[in-house]
Amino acid sequence: MDADTLRVARDKLIRVFRYLEALNQHRNPARKQIGEQVWTLWLKDLPNHPSIRQGTPRHRQSAEMQETKTVASEPSKPEEQAFILKVSRPQLTTAPSPPKELESWLERGWDDPSKEIPARTTQNEPDEHGQTKLVNFRDDPKRISAFEMWRQKRDEWAKNEKPARASMKIFEAFYELYGRLDREARGVCRR
Repeated sequence: MDADTLRVARDKLIRVFRYLEALNQHRNPARKQIGEQVWTLWLKDLPNHPSIRQGTPRHRQSAEMQETKTVASEPSKPEEQAFILKVSRPQLTTAPSPPKELESWLERGWDDPSKEIPARTTQNEPDEHGQTKLVNFRDDPKRISAFEMWRQKRDEWAKNEKPARASMKIFEAFYELYGRLDREARGVCRR
């Protein structure tokens, strides 16, 4: 092939690739606004829990090393290397069980740490003649003291469990994102 034919062929090929690039950008525009992204997570919104660790950015690490003038004699271990975020599955616990005399008074959701204890104020019970009578929760002082003692235990559990449940939501969101990325990658490879 002569040089002139080769130049023309290269020009045509470059135009074809520029057209394909422009077509791709038109069909799949870059999302420039954070609200347009499929998924977002702000580091400031992360719960304070041991299963979620935020790392130190590399530029801060190098600045800190220069300030202390510490030189590592051996290569750092993988767990010591710089990272942005590490999320592991948190250990969830169950709520303390209520006393038997309270079970019929509690509504669903008493074991959810983000909710107040849903309890009935009144309920129907049969009397000694088989007739239905309305019983008020506050009528029995033993029931009230049992509820207060259990509520203190449950509130302490809920205070400690809320960050773990929030951490589990973050873990599940990351796991779902990982699955979606894996499926998309497998779909691209099959084409």
